[in-house]
Amino acid sequence: MGSAASTSSPEPEETIAVYDRIATYLNEKPLKMAHMLKTTKLINDCTSAEKIMLYEHGIIHIICELIADTCSFCSSSRTEAEERRRRQRRNSNSSAIHRGTGYGYGSTRSRWDIERTVEERLAREEQLTWLLNALNAFLYCTSPDFTAKRDPIDYAHVSPTVVQDIGHSAVIVLLEYHLKNDSLFDALLETAASLASIPAFIPYLVKPYTKGAKSIAKELLVPFKERWDPVEHFNYRF
Repeated sequence: MGSAASTSSPEPEETIAVYDRIATYLNEKPLKMAHMLKTTKLINDCTSAEKIMLYEHGIIHIICELIADTCSFCSSSRTEAEERRRRQRRNSNSSAIHRGTGYGYGSTRSRWDIERTVEERLAREEQLTWLLNALNAFLYCTSPDFTAKRDPIDYAHVSPTVVQDIGHSAVIVLLEYHLKNDSLFDALLETAASLASIPAFIPYLVKPYTKGAKSIAKELLVPFKERWDPVEHFNYRF
């Protein structure tokens, strides 16, 4: 009586191409932290040749599109929250005049709307951080050491086409408009540094991307100064 030979089959995820696994994670709505951490690690572990494959299979395009969608939501939700606050103040003032009370009808609901909007914005900002980390893993690596000069072979996967696609994506707009957002500053600073480590991206960081826009490099000087002055003062005392 023959016995069937037992063969160990690979785990389902191991049989799926890396770019397909990443695409599956990026297509989840909403994005999941565990899967985004996996995404960043998968990208980080790729060789330059494998990163080229990621680009050719649209992974970087998807990340940039998600950044654009999330960025626009954060901006619009911030505007909506501010508008609700203005309406609430107007209602409160009107109610105080007519009835002598501090809050008008519907003020509780307005507060709930504002709180929900703030929660949604914070969640989106967290997702935006995950996406930026994934992009940085492609451009450089996770937790990069910016003290060492990069060899051109280290970013051989960043072709002129890749530079153009990222340079004309929402990433540059995001860097300009959200550098004053403390929730995103660390991720944005790392993104700017990752871009700056590749010479072809320098013009995108120095020159305004369109008429009326600001230089990202100049915009970074303000937060740098704000963070550096207290350090200098502390060192001077000791």
